[in-house]
Amino acid sequence: MKKILLAVVISLGLFSVLAADSTASEKEKLPTISAEVEVSKYASATECYVLFLLESTGENLQDAKAKFDLKRNNFTELVRNDFPDLNMDVISVNIGTRDFSSFRAEENPFSPDIAKVLLFTLPPDENMALKLLDLGVKSGLMPFCGTSPDGTFGALFYGLKNANAEINDLYPQAVQKLHAQANRLSHELGREIVRMDDISRCYPREEAYELRFKNIKVILPSEFCASDKDKIKVPLILRADFIVKEKKSEK
Repeated sequence: MKKILLAVVISLGLFSVLAADSTASEKEKLPTISAEVEVSKYASATECYVLFLLESTGENLQDAKAKFDLKRNNFTELVRNDFPDLNMDVISVNIGTRDFSSFRAEENPFSPDIAKVLLFTLPPDENMALKLLDLGVKSGLMPFCGTSPDGTFGALFYGLKNANAEINDLYPQAVQKLHAQANRLSHELGREIVRMDDISRCYPREEAYELRFKNIKVILPSEFCASDKDKIKVPLILRADFIVKEKKSEK
């Protein structure tokens, strides 16, 4: 009796292995097609960025720094009362000689110079930002009129600090568009979709939003930025593989 039971167990196990191998083999034979779609939407800004280039020279670097600190402190004190929500980041550009981008030691004398970018973050209020720019110019600061990746110019830009909500809103639309594209492709190939095998998503702007001015590069804090506060483009790309099989012939 034990021998019979053992034989039955071995037979069932062998059948399961063969069935699994057959299923795996069948799965390996099924081809896949790939599809990719991009969707986007415009969102309103949550932040505003105003940029200045502040530069000071002196008899030596310590003297240049003292003058720089005085200019910066005078300006920040001037705007503190009118802009209570103002946040400032100081980005070092040059601590060395004037005309640093074209300096040649054998041709030009060393001229102590300190240059930094003042990046102000404030609410997305254009009137407030323009007032800050006017005060900066009046105080002797140079607006950092940079060129953006979108081909726009200026010292005033807007950003969307967190785009998760917009991306989540785009996801169902992208999935629907992805399936439609895969269905068209499979129909052209004379096949039908079994299922979606893998999906991934990414964002076209893989690099940070960078401004350029006088050979100086500044990266804005937000990933999605624009010069128009109501037209910040948020894109989403979906890619997926679909397992397909031969379409059954109609009788």
